[in-house]
Amino acid sequence: MFVPNVNFDIVLFEISSKKDEPVPIVLSLKTSTRERYKQSALEGYALKNVFRNAESFLLTHDDGSDNLNDKINSKDLIGIDKVINTKTKSYDEFLLTLSKRTFQKVSNISIIDERKLVTTFP
Repeated sequence: MFVPNVNFDIVLFEISSKKDEPVPIVLSLKTSTRERYKQSALEGYALKNVFRNAESFLLTHDDGSDNLNDKINSKDLIGIDKVINTKTKSYDEFLLTLSKRTFQKVSNISIIDERKLVTTFP
């Protein structure tokens, strides 16, 4: 998966019944949200400009997730679908939701630069 100038923490590819191409789900992992959420928002924005149906989640151990979710709901923060505090029940619910989805295994190929790997679909 290629999104210019972005290195995602975790990318899952959900099998979509509507399209041939899987839908990317990005999990951005941050210990604290103080200012770091802006990086996740920028990455999510870039992702959604390349893959319109993509989803982007910020997982954090910080207690500021409610404030950020309020910003998301009021459209003051774009690029992130939801901020999830890993110390709360919402994290367990999120993992349960993910476990019910069907994901595609992807392979890596090396292109242009041997140090960079780009994901392709079999």
